[in-house]
Amino acid sequence: MALQRHSELQRVFRDKIMKLMKPEQIGYLALIFALPIAAQQESEPEESQTEAEKPYEIVVTPTLSRAGLRNLISNVEEDFYEKFNELNIDDSFDIVCYKFNPTMSHITQRVCEPTFMLKYRGENASEATFLLGSGNISAALSGLASLKTERQLFAENRRNYDKLQELMEEFYRTDTEFRQIGEVLGNLKTRLENYGQDQ
Repeated sequence: MALQRHSELQRVFRDKIMKLMKPEQIGYLALIFALPIAAQQESEPEESQTEAEKPYEIVVTPTLSRAGLRNLISNVEEDFYEKFNELNIDDSFDIVCYKFNPTMSHITQRVCEPTFMLKYRGENASEATFLLGSGNISAALSGLASLKTERQLFAENRRNYDKLQELMEEFYRTDTEFRQIGEVLGNLKTRLENYGQDQ
């Protein structure tokens, strides 16, 4: 009963705000993604709604800067990959996000990639380093030649990336929370791409 009352109040509040705002201002309104289904349906919601059944929500203020939007996207991405890792049973397909400084740069970048790629890149670098440190010139040259580019690493892991894509699509179809987080993430990325165009 309390959940139904909360949902009803939320719907009434949202409707009043929408009536007060001009159409061009609605886009700047604090956006609440994935509003509770209970507020939109007339059927009585169950009192024992668990955390897993509650929708994924974020609030975006109208004055959010581009940097703030990027930080929000990073946070939602973390939630997205955390949920994926929870659903995924094969640890080699877990996604890990980390920050690093690329070679010849002082600008930190954030990257999210599957564990199988991290492991494969590490093995390739380890093998090349071993050959370089062997003291044999031909082995050292062989070590340099065996160090693969990102494109080569990706090409050699193409099957794993295809399987990763299939897993994501399956979870998107079968898990409501994963789908909600993905939709929020897509909306935020679209908003970042269009930042400044709607002002």
